[in-house]
Amino acid sequence: MRKNKYQQMKKIIITLVLLLESIGSFAQSPTLLGTHGSNDPQALYGLGAQIARYGFTDLKIKQGIINGSNQVLSRSITLDSLNIRQVLYLTWPDTSSVNEYERIPTGSDSIEVFQYLDTLINEIGPYIEYIQISQEPFGATSYDPNEPITNVLNWWKAVAQFIRNKQTLNPTDLGHIQLITGGITGVNGAINDPNAPIVALIDSVISFGETYCDAIDLHLHVVDVAMGESIINYIKTRTTHPLVCTEWSQSKAAGPLGNNWLNTVNSVSGFGNLTNKQIIDSAYVAPMDSSDWDMLIVTSPFTPNFISDFYAVMDSNCFKFSCFGGVF
Repeated sequence: MRKNKYQQMKKIIITLVLLLESIGSFAQSPTLLGTHGSNDPQALYGLGAQIARYGFTDLKIKQGIINGSNQVLSRSITLDSLNIRQVLYLTWPDTSSVNEYERIPTGSDSIEVFQYLDTLINEIGPYIEYIQISQEPFGATSYDPNEPITNVLNWWKAVAQFIRNKQTLNPTDLGHIQLITGGITGVNGAINDPNAPIVALIDSVISFGETYCDAIDLHLHVVDVAMGESIINYIKTRTTHPLVCTEWSQSKAAGPLGNNWLNTVNSVSGFGNLTNKQIIDSAYVAPMDSSDWDMLIVTSPFTPNFISDFYAVMDSNCFKFSCFGGVF
């Protein structure tokens, strides 16, 4: 099944690359199209990906450096040789918290975080193009809701300033790196209720991004193209900064905002009494026949042209890049 998914995605990306070439004469550079990262750069190259995104917790950075691993450096060099741009996002999970909130390093903890981040940037900085400050502050990598947003922003500022200082000291190897904000989610709540608490949080992230970053990031996990357009239009009323999207999909069409297709017991005969999510997960262990996979997908709520249609929306709104993710 994984092979079939690659083939399907390859056809989509090749089509979009041809679209990029046809509009290349416009002044605005076409939106780079890519996906979440893979440890197989050749697979990404085979898909025609122009950009790839990878996540780095401070713990993984530390362990990799202590163990002398060259995996990240080797991957970055290979991706660079294949002309695939790279985004890395930073997170600082609180491993002592049962809720796995992000932490704000202080004292000796902060010193160690910057020590290992310094080593990482020195090694792979010449080969990457973007560093994302945080990942998804209102979603998967959220902070304790009792943590004042000013504390979070002060930590992000410290990280951004640390990177900017390194660029000043080494403009030849690091000057090209651009900084982007954490991925903004929850915009629908702001659109539906101008007085919702999420509005102040979104504005805080945008304000941080306008001062310390080169672009504002959106995570557009939407039900359909119209929902994505409304979110983009709302954000554009709050900033004139360039936009990027490190995660986009029609995943909500399969979840609580849609018909909850993922958690529904599949109706196609031959799969047994399993939910669609269980079937998809099992396919990564024991690949299924392509005809069975097609039977599964045809039951999904996804619109067939969602990827190409929504890419066109982001491109027309001058996004720098968009990394596809989710459950398509």
